[in-house]
Amino acid sequence: MDERSTRDKLILAGLFLAKFDREGLAVLGFATFKEAYNTIAFGLGSSPASVKNYRDELDPLFPNPRRGWAHRELRPHCRQAFDQYGHLGLHELGRIVRSGLSGNGGLEEIGDEVEGPGWSASFAKRLQTGLAAETYFSSQAHSLPDFREYELTDTTRLGCGFDFRLTKTGAPFLAVEVKGLRQATGTILLTDKEYRTADILRGRYFLFVVRGFAETPHHIVFRDPIHSALPLVPHTVMRRERTWQATLSKATGCA
Repeated sequence: MDERSTRDKLILAGLFLAKFDREGLAVLGFATFKEAYNTIAFGLGSSPASVKNYRDELDPLFPNPRRGWAHRELRPHCRQAFDQYGHLGLHELGRIVRSGLSGNGGLEEIGDEVEGPGWSASFAKRLQTGLAAETYFSSQAHSLPDFREYELTDTTRLGCGFDFRLTKTGAPFLAVEVKGLRQATGTILLTDKEYRTADILRGRYFLFVVRGFAETPHHIVFRDPIHSALPLVPHTVMRRERTWQATLSKATGCA
């Protein structure tokens, strides 16, 4: 279990990006700094500006093309992180940063010895479709009229066909499945269990899609998704496990 605080994890991400610049982005699987800020911050329940600010503060300590906050004195907690981790190499520090982003077992951590081509991109995608999207939902749920008075329970590890169970005294529970997309458009997948659960719960089942981690994350909500205008079609994958997929365009709206 990673016992570092959220602030420590944000500082380490900023340190990593300051020291290794675009090579560090590639190791984490991000195409741009903006995508990295968005995904890392939402994965840790913070704001994208926090990651950028830590990178800017630590920039002057490394030979990258940015000046960062050269005019400011380094704060003690950033100095402590630099003294403890600043000497580490790309892959060693990268593993520590990825471990901090993985949550408590939410995403598996794979060592360099078994990492193959494309694994970094896969890690970034899993972070966006998993922890970052789920944390984004948790932060937004009570601002949405349908969920405002409900208590949230994380059910992602229970295999019940949805990610969150929402309860309110005297009312049937609601189920929310969360999906994430790197771009504003793309394809989402529902497992056969998620599809069947949505079919049973109908109007009590919500599909919450966070899209645009590469630019500006925003969400779209589908209530009773398989009986909505969402164009779900069956899709058979390896081992003949059926999933249901839908491709979202920029014009795809709430149902």
